[in-house]
Amino acid sequence: MAFVQEFKRAELSGGAREPVHRDPCLHIRREVKGALKGWSPFYQPLPSPRLVLAPYIGCVSRCQFCFLRSFPGLHRLGTEEMIITVYSNYPEHFRARLSNLCLVPPVVLSPFTDPFQPINDRYGLAEKLTQICVLNNLPLEILTRYHVPDEVLAMMEYLPHARVQISVDPLNREGEVPYWLERLDVLERVRRLGINGVLRLDPLAPGGELLFERLETIVKEAAERDIPHLVARFLQAPSALHEQYVIPHEDCYEAVPERAGWWQVRPAVRHRVLCVLADICETYGLSMGVLGDSSLQDRFGSFARPYSDYLPLSYRNSTGESFHPVEGCRDDCHRCSENYCGIEDLVKKPWRSERFKDTFWRENGFQRLQGELLQ
Repeated sequence: MAFVQEFKRAELSGGAREPVHRDPCLHIRREVKGALKGWSPFYQPLPSPRLVLAPYIGCVSRCQFCFLRSFPGLHRLGTEEMIITVYSNYPEHFRARLSNLCLVPPVVLSPFTDPFQPINDRYGLAEKLTQICVLNNLPLEILTRYHVPDEVLAMMEYLPHARVQISVDPLNREGEVPYWLERLDVLERVRRLGINGVLRLDPLAPGGELLFERLETIVKEAAERDIPHLVARFLQAPSALHEQYVIPHEDCYEAVPERAGWWQVRPAVRHRVLCVLADICETYGLSMGVLGDSSLQDRFGSFARPYSDYLPLSYRNSTGESFHPVEGCRDDCHRCSENYCGIEDLVKKPWRSERFKDTFWRENGFQRLQGELLQ
Protein backbone atom coordinates (compact mmCIF):
# COMPACT_ATOMS: atom_id res chain seq x y z
CA MET A 1 0.00 0.00 0.00
CA ALA A 2 1.33 3.42 -0.92
CA PHE A 3 2.54 5.52 2.00
CA VAL A 4 0.51 8.52 0.92
CA GLN A 5 -3.18 7.64 0.74
CA GLU A 6 -4.50 11.16 0.90
CA PHE A 7 -2.90 14.48 0.15
CA LYS A 8 -3.74 18.01 -0.67
CA ARG A 9 -1.69 20.80 -2.21
CA ALA A 10 0.08 23.52 -0.29
CA GLU A 11 1.18 26.70 -1.98
CA LEU A 12 4.61 27.82 -0.80
CA SER A 13 6.64 30.97 -1.32
CA GLY A 14 7.61 31.49 -4.94
CA GLY A 15 4.55 29.68 -6.24
CA ALA A 16 5.93 26.17 -5.71
CA ARG A 17 3.37 23.49 -4.92
CA GLU A 18 4.03 20.34 -2.92
CA PRO A 19 1.96 17.26 -1.99
CA VAL A 20 1.03 17.26 1.69
CA HIS A 21 1.32 13.86 3.39
CA ARG A 22 -0.94 13.01 6.33
CA ASP A 23 0.95 10.31 8.24
CA PRO A 24 1.78 10.86 11.11
CA CYS A 25 0.89 14.54 10.73
CA LEU A 26 0.60 17.01 7.88
CA HIS A 27 3.99 17.46 6.21
CA ILE A 28 5.77 17.94 2.93
CA ARG A 29 9.06 16.39 1.84
CA ARG A 30 11.90 18.37 0.30
CA GLU A 31 15.62 18.04 -0.30
CA VAL A 32 18.01 20.43 1.40
CA LYS A 33 20.62 22.13 -0.77
CA GLY A 34 23.46 24.58 -0.37
CA ALA A 35 25.94 25.32 2.39
CA LEU A 36 25.68 24.30 6.01
CA LYS A 37 23.99 26.84 8.27
CA GLY A 38 25.42 28.54 11.32
CA TRP A 39 24.13 30.06 14.53
CA SER A 40 26.13 33.13 15.37
CA PRO A 41 26.36 34.97 18.70
CA PHE A 42 25.62 38.06 16.57
CA TYR A 43 22.03 36.86 16.24
CA GLN A 44 21.53 34.43 19.11
CA PRO A 45 22.30 34.32 22.86
CA LEU A 46 25.33 32.04 22.71
CA PRO A 47 28.86 32.30 24.09
CA SER A 48 30.37 30.84 20.88
CA PRO A 49 29.34 29.76 17.37
CA ARG A 50 27.30 26.69 16.50
CA LEU A 51 26.77 24.59 13.39
CA VAL A 52 23.01 24.20 13.02
CA LEU A 53 21.24 20.99 12.03
CA ALA A 54 17.56 21.60 11.24
CA PRO A 55 16.04 18.58 9.48
CA TYR A 56 12.48 19.82 10.13
CA ILE A 57 10.79 23.20 9.73
CA GLY A 58 7.59 23.73 11.62
CA CYS A 59 6.26 22.09 14.75
CA VAL A 60 3.03 20.55 16.02
CA SER A 61 3.57 21.77 19.59
CA ARG A 62 1.69 25.08 19.13
CA CYS A 63 3.66 26.86 21.87
CA GLN A 64 2.13 30.29 22.45
CA PHE A 65 5.48 32.10 22.54
CA CYS A 66 6.90 30.63 19.29
CA PHE A 67 8.75 33.49 17.56
CA LEU A 68 8.79 31.57 14.25
CA ARG A 69 5.20 32.66 13.72
CA SER A 70 6.62 35.97 12.51
CA PHE A 71 8.87 34.33 9.91
CA PRO A 72 7.82 33.93 6.25
CA GLY A 73 7.85 30.98 3.86
CA LEU A 74 8.16 27.47 5.23
CA HIS A 75 8.21 28.72 8.83
CA ARG A 76 4.81 30.33 8.35
CA LEU A 77 3.55 27.17 6.67
CA GLY A 78 4.68 25.22 9.72
CA THR A 79 3.25 27.55 12.38
CA GLU A 80 0.01 28.78 10.75
CA GLU A 81 -1.02 25.82 8.60
CA MET A 82 0.69 23.25 10.85
CA ILE A 83 2.34 21.65 7.82
CA ILE A 84 5.88 20.55 8.64
CA THR A 85 8.70 20.52 6.10
CA VAL A 86 10.85 17.38 6.22
CA TYR A 87 14.29 17.53 4.60
CA SER A 88 14.46 13.83 3.89
CA ASN A 89 18.05 13.93 2.59
CA TYR A 90 19.44 15.97 5.49
CA PRO A 91 21.78 13.27 6.91
CA GLU A 92 23.30 12.56 3.49
CA HIS A 93 23.68 16.29 2.85
CA PHE A 94 25.36 16.84 6.23
CA ARG A 95 27.73 13.92 5.69
CA ALA A 96 28.71 15.15 2.21
CA ARG A 97 29.34 18.74 3.30
CA LEU A 98 31.20 17.66 6.40
CA SER A 99 33.62 15.59 4.33
CA ASN A 100 35.12 18.82 2.91
CA LEU A 101 35.69 20.59 6.23
CA CYS A 102 38.61 20.54 8.64
CA LEU A 103 37.31 23.09 11.16
CA VAL A 104 33.83 22.79 12.67
CA PRO A 105 32.13 24.54 15.62
CA PRO A 106 29.96 22.51 18.01
CA VAL A 107 26.83 21.08 16.43
CA VAL A 108 23.36 22.02 17.71
CA LEU A 109 20.23 19.96 17.02
CA SER A 110 17.98 21.94 16.59
CA PRO A 111 17.43 25.59 17.55
CA PHE A 112 14.42 26.34 15.36
CA THR A 113 12.06 23.37 15.59
CA ASP A 114 12.15 20.48 18.00
CA PRO A 115 14.17 17.52 16.63
CA PHE A 116 12.13 14.94 18.58
CA GLN A 117 8.60 16.04 17.78
CA PRO A 118 6.28 13.23 16.54
CA ILE A 119 7.35 13.53 12.88
CA ASN A 120 10.79 12.21 13.89
CA ASP A 121 9.19 8.89 14.87
CA ARG A 122 8.44 8.42 11.17
CA TYR A 123 11.70 9.61 9.62
CA GLY A 124 14.33 9.24 12.37
CA LEU A 125 16.47 12.08 11.02
CA ALA A 126 17.61 13.19 14.48
CA GLU A 127 19.02 9.73 15.21
CA LYS A 128 20.84 9.64 11.87
CA LEU A 129 22.39 13.06 12.41
CA THR A 130 23.47 12.11 15.93
CA GLN A 131 25.19 9.03 14.54
CA ILE A 132 27.16 11.14 12.04
CA CYS A 133 28.32 13.44 14.85
CA VAL A 134 29.41 10.49 16.97
CA LEU A 135 31.28 8.81 14.11
CA ASN A 136 33.15 12.06 13.45
CA ASN A 137 33.71 12.85 17.16
CA LEU A 138 31.93 16.21 16.89
CA PRO A 139 30.71 17.94 20.07
CA LEU A 140 26.91 17.84 20.03
CA GLU A 141 24.25 19.88 21.78
CA ILE A 142 20.56 18.94 21.73
CA LEU A 143 17.71 21.38 22.45
CA THR A 144 14.28 19.87 23.01
CA ARG A 145 10.98 19.96 24.88
CA TYR A 146 10.32 16.29 24.15
CA HIS A 147 11.69 12.96 25.33
CA VAL A 148 15.17 12.14 24.05
CA PRO A 149 15.14 8.62 22.51
CA ASP A 150 17.22 5.92 24.19
CA GLU A 151 19.06 5.35 20.90
CA VAL A 152 20.28 8.95 20.86
CA LEU A 153 21.41 8.87 24.49
CA ALA A 154 23.25 5.58 23.92
CA MET A 155 25.21 7.16 21.06
CA MET A 156 25.93 10.38 22.98
CA GLU A 157 27.61 8.38 25.73
CA TYR A 158 30.52 7.87 23.32
CA LEU A 159 31.09 11.60 22.86
CA PRO A 160 33.57 13.29 25.23
CA HIS A 161 31.76 16.60 24.70
CA ALA A 162 27.96 16.48 24.60
CA ARG A 163 25.09 18.37 26.17
CA VAL A 164 21.32 17.99 26.38
CA GLN A 165 19.21 21.04 27.14
CA ILE A 166 15.63 20.38 28.21
CA SER A 167 13.47 23.51 27.92
CA VAL A 168 10.62 24.42 30.26
CA ASP A 169 8.41 27.50 30.08
CA PRO A 170 7.92 28.72 33.68
CA LEU A 171 4.45 30.13 32.89
CA ASN A 172 3.28 26.92 31.20
CA ARG A 173 2.33 28.36 27.80
CA GLU A 174 3.74 25.42 25.93
CA GLY A 175 1.65 23.45 23.50
CA GLU A 176 1.32 19.71 22.95
CA VAL A 177 4.58 18.63 24.56
CA PRO A 178 5.27 16.21 27.43
CA TYR A 179 4.43 17.52 30.90
CA TRP A 180 7.32 19.49 32.40
CA LEU A 181 7.85 17.01 35.23
CA GLU A 182 8.30 14.23 32.67
CA ARG A 183 10.95 16.33 30.97
CA LEU A 184 12.79 16.76 34.26
CA ASP A 185 12.74 12.97 34.60
CA VAL A 186 14.39 12.74 31.18
CA LEU A 187 17.04 15.21 32.30
CA GLU A 188 17.65 13.16 35.42
CA ARG A 189 18.26 10.10 33.27
CA VAL A 190 20.60 12.08 31.01
CA ARG A 191 22.69 13.03 34.03
CA ARG A 192 22.80 9.45 35.32
CA LEU A 193 24.21 8.31 31.96
CA GLY A 194 27.11 10.72 32.43
CA ILE A 195 25.91 13.19 29.79
CA ASN A 196 25.89 16.88 30.59
CA GLY A 197 22.25 17.85 31.18
CA VAL A 198 21.02 21.42 31.62
CA LEU A 199 17.58 22.73 32.55
CA ARG A 200 16.68 25.64 30.29
CA LEU A 201 14.05 28.14 31.49
CA ASP A 202 12.87 29.46 28.16
CA PRO A 203 11.32 31.92 27.79
CA LEU A 204 11.28 34.06 30.91
CA ALA A 205 8.62 36.77 30.59
CA PRO A 206 6.94 39.11 33.07
CA GLY A 207 4.28 37.28 35.04
CA GLY A 208 4.20 38.84 38.53
CA GLU A 209 4.12 36.67 41.63
CA LEU A 210 2.87 33.70 39.60
CA LEU A 211 6.20 33.63 37.77
CA PHE A 212 8.18 33.57 41.03
CA GLU A 213 6.01 30.80 42.47
CA ARG A 214 6.48 28.73 39.33
CA LEU A 215 10.23 29.31 39.33
CA GLU A 216 10.54 28.01 42.88
CA THR A 217 8.42 24.96 42.06
CA ILE A 218 10.56 24.09 39.03
CA VAL A 219 13.89 24.64 40.80
CA LYS A 220 12.76 22.55 43.78
CA GLU A 221 11.79 19.65 41.51
CA ALA A 222 15.09 19.94 39.64
CA ALA A 223 17.05 19.81 42.90
CA GLU A 224 15.20 16.66 43.95
CA ARG A 225 16.43 15.05 40.72
CA ASP A 226 20.06 16.13 41.28
CA ILE A 227 20.01 18.51 38.30
CA PRO A 228 22.86 20.87 39.20
CA HIS A 229 22.58 23.70 36.68
CA LEU A 230 20.02 25.80 34.82
CA VAL A 231 20.17 28.58 32.26
CA ALA A 232 17.59 31.30 31.69
CA ARG A 233 16.60 33.10 28.51
CA PHE A 234 14.29 36.10 28.38
CA LEU A 235 11.59 36.45 25.76
CA GLN A 236 12.17 38.60 22.71
CA ALA A 237 8.74 39.19 21.21
CA PRO A 238 8.26 39.82 17.47
CA SER A 239 5.23 41.62 16.06
CA ALA A 240 3.26 38.34 15.96
CA LEU A 241 3.41 38.15 19.78
CA HIS A 242 2.92 41.84 20.51
CA GLU A 243 -0.76 41.73 21.46
CA GLN A 244 -0.41 38.58 23.54
CA TYR A 245 2.75 39.40 25.52
CA VAL A 246 3.76 43.04 25.24
CA ILE A 247 0.43 44.87 25.65
CA PRO A 248 -0.59 43.18 28.97
CA HIS A 249 2.82 44.07 30.46
CA GLU A 250 3.70 47.13 28.39
CA ASP A 251 5.72 48.78 31.17
CA CYS A 252 8.03 45.74 31.26
CA TYR A 253 9.06 45.87 27.60
CA GLU A 254 11.10 48.12 25.33
CA ALA A 255 11.86 48.08 21.62
CA VAL A 256 14.94 46.16 20.47
CA PRO A 257 17.19 48.81 18.87
CA GLU A 258 18.77 46.58 16.23
CA ARG A 259 15.61 44.60 15.32
CA ALA A 260 12.68 46.66 14.06
CA GLY A 261 9.31 45.39 15.25
CA TRP A 262 10.73 43.35 18.15
CA TRP A 263 10.38 43.96 21.89
CA GLN A 264 12.50 42.78 24.80
CA VAL A 265 12.14 42.75 28.58
CA ARG A 266 13.54 45.92 30.12
CA PRO A 267 16.93 45.55 31.89
CA ALA A 268 15.50 46.52 35.30
CA VAL A 269 12.81 43.85 35.04
CA ARG A 270 15.34 41.24 33.91
CA HIS A 271 17.56 42.14 36.85
CA ARG A 272 14.72 41.78 39.35
CA VAL A 273 13.63 38.40 37.98
CA LEU A 274 17.20 37.09 37.98
CA CYS A 275 17.77 38.26 41.56
CA VAL A 276 14.76 36.23 42.67
CA LEU A 277 15.86 33.25 40.58
CA ALA A 278 19.41 33.44 41.98
CA ASP A 279 18.07 33.39 45.55
CA ILE A 280 15.89 30.38 44.73
CA CYS A 281 18.82 28.53 43.14
CA GLU A 282 21.02 29.27 46.15
CA THR A 283 18.33 27.92 48.47
CA TYR A 284 18.10 24.62 46.60
CA GLY A 285 21.78 24.28 45.67
CA LEU A 286 21.66 24.87 41.89
CA SER A 287 24.05 26.99 39.87
CA MET A 288 22.66 29.20 37.12
CA GLY A 289 23.62 31.10 34.00
CA VAL A 290 22.03 33.67 31.70
CA LEU A 291 21.71 33.51 27.95
CA GLY A 292 22.21 36.52 25.75
CA ASP A 293 22.98 39.40 28.13
CA SER A 294 26.67 39.92 28.87
CA SER A 295 25.96 42.71 31.38
CA LEU A 296 23.89 40.29 33.49
CA GLN A 297 26.26 37.37 32.96
CA ASP A 298 28.96 39.11 34.99
CA ARG A 299 26.71 38.95 38.04
CA PHE A 300 24.52 35.91 37.47
CA GLY A 301 26.84 33.67 35.46
CA SER A 302 27.23 32.93 31.75
CA PHE A 303 26.00 29.89 29.89
CA ALA A 304 29.42 28.21 30.03
CA ARG A 305 29.97 28.97 33.71
CA PRO A 306 30.04 27.91 36.46
CA TYR A 307 29.74 24.27 35.44
CA SER A 308 32.86 22.80 33.86
CA ASP A 309 31.47 20.97 30.81
CA TYR A 310 31.97 22.75 27.50
CA LEU A 311 31.72 22.23 23.75
CA PRO A 312 34.96 23.19 21.98
CA LEU A 313 35.62 23.86 18.33
CA SER A 314 36.92 20.78 16.48
CA TYR A 315 39.57 20.34 13.81
CA ARG A 316 41.36 17.68 11.80
CA ASN A 317 44.55 17.86 9.77
CA SER A 318 43.01 16.37 6.64
CA THR A 319 39.66 15.14 5.41
CA GLY A 320 39.00 11.49 6.14
CA GLU A 321 40.26 11.72 9.72
CA SER A 322 38.15 12.06 12.85
CA PHE A 323 37.86 15.48 14.42
CA HIS A 324 39.70 16.48 17.59
CA PRO A 325 38.79 19.24 20.05
CA VAL A 326 40.85 22.42 19.88
CA GLU A 327 43.03 22.21 22.95
CA GLY A 328 42.27 24.97 25.42
CA CYS A 329 38.93 25.96 23.81
CA ARG A 330 36.31 26.49 26.51
CA ASP A 331 33.24 27.37 24.41
CA ASP A 332 33.21 30.97 25.58
CA CYS A 333 34.57 33.19 22.81
CA HIS A 334 33.67 36.55 24.33
CA ARG A 335 35.64 35.69 27.49
CA CYS A 336 38.59 34.05 25.74
CA SER A 337 41.90 35.91 25.86
CA GLU A 338 44.29 33.16 24.73
CA ASN A 339 43.07 32.65 21.15
CA TYR A 340 43.57 28.88 21.32
CA CYS A 341 41.84 28.33 17.97
CA GLY A 342 44.02 30.84 16.16
CA ILE A 343 41.00 32.67 14.72
CA GLU A 344 41.28 36.27 15.82
CA ASP A 345 37.75 37.15 14.73
CA LEU A 346 36.29 34.77 17.31
CA VAL A 347 38.20 36.49 20.11
CA LYS A 348 37.39 40.02 18.98
CA LYS A 349 33.69 39.92 19.89
CA PRO A 350 32.49 37.77 16.98
CA TRP A 351 28.92 39.11 17.11
CA ARG A 352 30.32 42.48 16.00
CA SER A 353 32.69 41.16 13.34
CA GLU A 354 31.48 41.62 9.77
CA ARG A 355 33.94 38.98 8.56
CA PHE A 356 32.59 36.48 11.08
CA LYS A 357 28.99 37.30 10.30
CA ASP A 358 29.32 37.25 6.52
CA THR A 359 31.91 34.57 5.79
CA PHE A 360 32.42 32.20 8.69
CA TRP A 361 29.19 30.31 8.07
CA ARG A 362 29.70 29.80 4.36
CA GLU A 363 31.73 26.74 3.54
CA ASN A 364 34.38 28.76 1.74
CA GLY A 365 34.62 30.73 4.97
CA PHE A 366 35.15 27.50 6.90
CA GLN A 367 37.91 26.50 4.51
CA ARG A 368 39.67 29.86 4.65
CA LEU A 369 39.54 30.11 8.42
CA GLN A 370 40.67 26.54 8.97
CA GLY A 371 44.04 27.52 7.48
CA GLU A 372 44.59 29.88 10.39
CA LEU A 373 44.12 27.01 12.83
CA LEU A 374 46.30 24.50 11.01
CA GLN A 375 49.26 26.71 10.21
